[in-house]
Amino acid sequence: MPYSPRPAGLAAIILFTLAMGAVVGGAAVAADVKGSADHPLVSRYEGAAIVRYKQEKFNEYTLLLGKPDGKEPGEHQTVEGAITQIRYQIDKERTSLEVYKNYEKTLTDAGFEALFACKNKDCGGRAFNHLVVEYGDMSENQNDQRFLAAKLTRPEGTA
Repeated sequence: MPYSPRPAGLAAIILFTLAMGAVVGGAAVAADVKGSADHPLVSRYEGAAIVRYKQEKFNEYTLLLGKPDGKEPGEHQTVEGAITQIRYQIDKERTSLEVYKNYEKTLTDAGFEALFACKNKDCGGRAFNHLVVEYGDMSENQNDQRFLAAKLTRPEGTA
């Protein structure tokens, strides 16, 4: 019997929750990268452009649920399922806090449950950045980054 991937796990929304540290700073927002699209569960922040997009039908991801212990993930959960990674760029006039609060409210209003949140150096610094996304995709500015891991439990599967 052929292997059939499970419905998307927590991994389906990971980069929506990680983008807050990487998105702010472009002088002018570029056009979306070719072949990209917003995730159906979360709309994009007004004026944002997709500058990096990766979609995998089935893979695993280490979702941080606490501050890393040095270069090790610390408290975490390995999730499997469809993984969509989207990096948005937003005009430098917006702050990471403004974007974060918008996504936090959007996720809460949609029924998501927050699992872990941190900001700035409380996230664990450079080690944190390299554990959550591919190198270079998260802001190296430890004084202006935010992270939120959340899940949505629904009949068709957890996101």
